[in-house]
Amino acid sequence: MSVFMGLFLWKGGWFNVKFVKNFNNNAALVESSDNIEWVVIGNGIGFGYHVGDIIDDAKIDRRFKAEEDSDTMKLISGFDAQVLEVASALVNVVEPLINVKFDDVQFLVLVDHLQYSLKKNSDEMFLNDQSVHWEIKKLFPVEFNAAEAGIQKIESEFNLSVQKNELILLTYHLINVKEGGHAVQDSMKMSELISGIINIIQLDTGIILDEKTFNYSRFVSHLRYLFIRHFNNTEIDRAELDPELLAMMISRYPEVYKTVEKIVHYIRERANWDLQADEQVYLVLHIWRVTHRQEEN
Repeated sequence: MSVFMGLFLWKGGWFNVKFVKNFNNNAALVESSDNIEWVVIGNGIGFGYHVGDIIDDAKIDRRFKAEEDSDTMKLISGFDAQVLEVASALVNVVEPLINVKFDDVQFLVLVDHLQYSLKKNSDEMFLNDQSVHWEIKKLFPVEFNAAEAGIQKIESEFNLSVQKNELILLTYHLINVKEGGHAVQDSMKMSELISGIINIIQLDTGIILDEKTFNYSRFVSHLRYLFIRHFNNTEIDRAELDPELLAMMISRYPEVYKTVEKIVHYIRERANWDLQADEQVYLVLHIWRVTHRQEEN
């Protein structure tokens, strides 16, 4: 895949843009007045123009600076016109809801996913599990609600019937966009790990955690960023942990630490990753709060 630069929402103000070629009715290659070629996406942008025609820039929703690469042209030309239109409409709905702009790769990954899912109408059994639906909604409410709004938009505007599993898959896409990643598999793995940790805590303590509390939200956020740093190989500056601090935490919260030990083992088995001592200390504090202060809102 080539490198595209400068993807953004475009609403007019770009003058003397000449038509070069179309990829389909909603995607075209154009040339600006400074002789730079762009791939542009917009409803009907590739229809009815001839080489050298000045195009109506009000039709342009998104543009990419095109580098010379035949693979890129094949990629764009392989997308259905309606899929590009659906993807643009979908992104326009969800971006303000999650307060993040899709970058070039994220947009194209979404288009590529929609190209397959809308055509094949595929359905994966594990995503039809109601427990998965419930967990994602509780763990990632902002992204889930944005995905729901986006699907409602494209179903009504394009008269589409979208499979139920698409709500979960789109939520995973939005989690990645918000965290600056591109691999949906990482979000799926993160969701699995967080859900597993919460199950361990509930089984160990006999307490059903209240997801509406502030401490629960703070705990899930801590886990999210813990796993994001791990998946992105992000190093953080750590002061050397005083061994007495961990010993004090174990002494003060022995039952909670036993739960943390189970979580450490779970993460080691599922993600091949050993939690550092300082991360264990933070887990002890978060778990104690989330199991002892559920009355907080």
